[in-house]
Parts: sequence; C-alpha cells; structure tokens
Amino acid sequence: MKRYAYDGLQLFSFSSQSWDTRFSVGSRMLMRRCNTRKLRNFLNMQSELARDTFENWQSEFLQLMWQVMGLAYFLYVGSPSSKENDDRLEAKIDELLKNKRR
Repeated sequence: MKRYAYDGLQLFSFSSQSWDTRFSVGSRMLMRRCNTRKLRNFLNMQSELARDTFENWQSEFLQLMWQVMGLAYFLYVGSPSSKENDDRLEAKIDELLKNKRR
C-alpha cells in the first residue's frame, strides 16, 4: 500500500488541477453573464487561488520525487557495495606478486 501512496497523491494532484481548470473556465463564462462586480471578483479570486495551489502542489511533489530518487541513485553509485570487487581482488593479487618477487 505504501508503494502506491505517492502515485495516489500525484494522481490526485493532476485530477485536481484538471478539475480546477474546468472550474476556472466555467467561472469565467459565469462572470461574463454576471453583473455583480463582487461576485465576479470572488469567483475570479477563488479559481485562481485553487489553480495556483494545485500547480504548486504538483511542482513540489515532482521536485520531491526527483530529489529522493536522484539521491538514492547517487548514494547507490557511490557506495562501496555497488562497486565491483575486482578492484580489491586485483590489489590483493598485485600485493602477493610483489611479495613473491622479493
């Protein structure tokens, strides 16, 4: 379940942004028909606030994903367990050959 938690959050973010875009277009159409200035300002402010919030969430989740995955990758590449053991084996063989020649 934990494995899909991030995917669920990302899907929620994408669907929320899509829903808000449709809501924003609908509120703009309503504002054209509406004569009340306060209602226009309120609808415009709410749609822009929701759109900007969902865009920010989406950006933050993507940034977090890349930071975590990038850090995990670079830690793996730089870790001793990810390196081949051939280097250590070669060093040991070279040391044995040097000692044998003496």
